[in-house]
Amino acid sequence: SYRILGENSVMLWRTGMDYSSGARIRVEKEISLTGRDIKVRYLVRNLEEREIEVRLGVEFSISPRLSYSFASPCRVKIGEHERNYKERRISCVDSIDIISEIPPSFRVSWSQKTETWVSPILTFAKSERGLKEIVQGVSFMPIFAVKLKGKEMFRLEFNASCFK
Repeated sequence: SYRILGENSVMLWRTGMDYSSGARIRVEKEISLTGRDIKVRYLVRNLEEREIEVRLGVEFSISPRLSYSFASPCRVKIGEHERNYKERRISCVDSIDIISEIPPSFRVSWSQKTETWVSPILTFAKSERGLKEIVQGVSFMPIFAVKLKGKEMFRLEFNASCFK
């Protein structure tokens, strides 16, 4: 379901079940646009009387503008450390920067450090010279382990912004 909250804001929600515990949960997601920034707020509610443990993973896929050569399309800064964009990695961070040679670049940050999976988005093309790997972007997923008492809520906020 959804509800429009304003000219640049919408709320989505879904009630379902966490299959690992069999518990009913409700997830609300509010998306707001302001200028070049996007803010996403999550609220996870335990609808049960008992305590539950859930894992919430939020996936982002960012495809920066690429040069025609497809050479070194972007750099990835995971927390405080810059990494090769092709490197698959698991880190405990609260932000990721996707730094593009052709502006804009992107920063996504969230409200607490957590385990984050990072992987390139790859496609392959066959030519006379053989198989060519093409990087399309970067995908990452912060994963939050949440323990909720009966009827308790968990709040989480993401901010995505463009920079040069």
